[in-house]
Amino acid sequence: YGLDDVCYGSDFLEFLRDVSWNHEVAGKPDESRLLKWAQYPISVYIPAGLNDAGVDMEFSCLAAMDFWNSAMALDASGLEITETDYFIWTGDEAAADINIVFKSLEEMPGKVGDIKLVLPNGLDDELGSVIPEKMELWIRSSADLGDVAIVQGVVLHEFGHTLGILGHPDCGNMDYLMIIAGGLGAMDRLDPIHLDERRIVRTIRNLPQGVQLTDFSR
Repeated sequence: YGLDDVCYGSDFLEFLRDVSWNHEVAGKPDESRLLKWAQYPISVYIPAGLNDAGVDMEFSCLAAMDFWNSAMALDASGLEITETDYFIWTGDEAAADINIVFKSLEEMPGKVGDIKLVLPNGLDDELGSVIPEKMELWIRSSADLGDVAIVQGVVLHEFGHTLGILGHPDCGNMDYLMIIAGGLGAMDRLDPIHLDERRIVRTIRNLPQGVQLTDFSR
């Protein structure tokens, strides 16, 4: 692939290396890690509730989840490949791979969304160092997120992080969902998830664990 933007020298592989945060272990390739789930689809638990502006948070999160699935399915159809959904809803909070949590402004100052890797001893920020088994996806529920489309864009962005795009691309192209604050206003665009980013997510899904991207070539 090439890239739509001139960043990374228009090199898809450099884009992949930068945003996937490949964790490498010298001399032990089997211990190298991508943030990549062991199996798909990833089950998501979404609590019911309104934010402080009255926006239906459950509806917004479900819509963002469905948008990822439909965008990836459309690409798969164009490639004439069969692919399961990336996300699936579950009503079982304890068994979910991803639990969405609504946070107040005081709990999330300076951020509208975040993801946390849940380890046996609690929440940890070592994203990319282990194969994920459970995550929390935090969304701020303050009144300044007073539009359904804004909330959906924020959730869409955070779902992108859970799918392995951990870094914010160093691009000036505001068409990218995953740049800093890229989710704000994304739903107003013709293509809220850029094709380059969908290709990153599909590549990560299909690469085996143990790949060291520093040494990986076409």
